[in-house]
Amino acid sequence: MVSRWIMFPQTPNERCLIKEKFQRTHNLPGVIGCIDCTHIAITKPIHDEHMFFNRKGYHSLNVQMICDFDLRIISVNAKFGGATHDFHIWSASHMGTYMQGLHESGEHVWLLGDSGYPQRPWLMTPILNAEPGSQEEVYTRRHVQARSRIERCFGLLKARWRCMLRHRVLHYHPYMASRITNACCVLHNIALAAKIPPPSDLPAGGLESSEDHAVQHSTSTNDNQNELIRGRVRVSAHIWDRKGIVTVSPRAVQNGLY
Repeated sequence: MVSRWIMFPQTPNERCLIKEKFQRTHNLPGVIGCIDCTHIAITKPIHDEHMFFNRKGYHSLNVQMICDFDLRIISVNAKFGGATHDFHIWSASHMGTYMQGLHESGEHVWLLGDSGYPQRPWLMTPILNAEPGSQEEVYTRRHVQARSRIERCFGLLKARWRCMLRHRVLHYHPYMASRITNACCVLHNIALAAKIPPPSDLPAGGLESSEDHAVQHSTSTNDNQNELIRGRVRVSAHIWDRKGIVTVSPRAVQNGLY
């Protein structure tokens, strides 16, 4: 069921359809998904308890997900405990290798991640402390607006399947909690495919956010922003390919990853 309902877009045409939606709404070219992690609370495990105690002060799984424009989950990794950093989960995931393969084949597609992820030619991150009014600031604003879809995906997933909420807690062994998480992600995609309305008791405004409206700019400004994105890809590719190192976000440094 997981392989049937949670599937990364396999063909250029499938990826093109997603790219067009992000481009049309957020003026960001080449985006095929948004990535982030969310904590799923569990009871205190008997074994390796320290691996599941997260920085927020409770035991959990740290679950990495990627969603497309329509909030459909196209990748889920529920194998890691709450103490594991998002960057480590990404590094251990096959998705990085897959995205790198697409890049090396000449396909210009990328994911959107927050500053906890490393900049890659296939993974775009925001520009921290961008100067107000600059192209970097506009790019980052659009990035944040588009990436908010993964937060909306988490919100809808947990609103439908409330066993995943922080205060509910899964009273199972971590392995079983992982399988339950995968099952909820499958059911989430089934519900989207069946066009089942969101729960009626969502917060005011539902899943919509003011950030979900496209930012209106002139054609020349749009072209400049697209070139800025391509420039970040080129710089990242240069560092990766020529020097054997990668750019590192300040957040990763602060968390002792480098």
